[in-house]
Amino acid sequence: MKLSIIVPAYNEEKTIHLILDKIRDVKLINNIEKEVLIINDFSRDNTESTIHDYMHRNPELSISYYKHEFNKWKWAALHTGSATSTSIGWICWCGVWF
Repeated sequence: MKLSIIVPAYNEEKTIHLILDKIRDVKLINNIEKEVLIINDFSRDNTESTIHDYMHRNPELSISYYKHEFNKWKWAALHTGSATSTSIGWICWCGVWF
């Protein structure tokens, strides 16, 4: 079984690693796998490069990265994540979003 964790991101350059570290460190029961889906909602800072750096440094964490070509707001990011999920269930990990 697999659990998808949808992480909408907008201008999260300084905080995205904190969220991803917490997700990485969670141990799920019954050998359930984690699938992290990050949807960058057209961030204007260095969120994209920060995510790519994190993915490179943490290859053991299954992360899929998606980027909107313009800002579609949080709910569209959640829709993108749920539409691309390959699991039978998903949760949203939403931090502070300005």
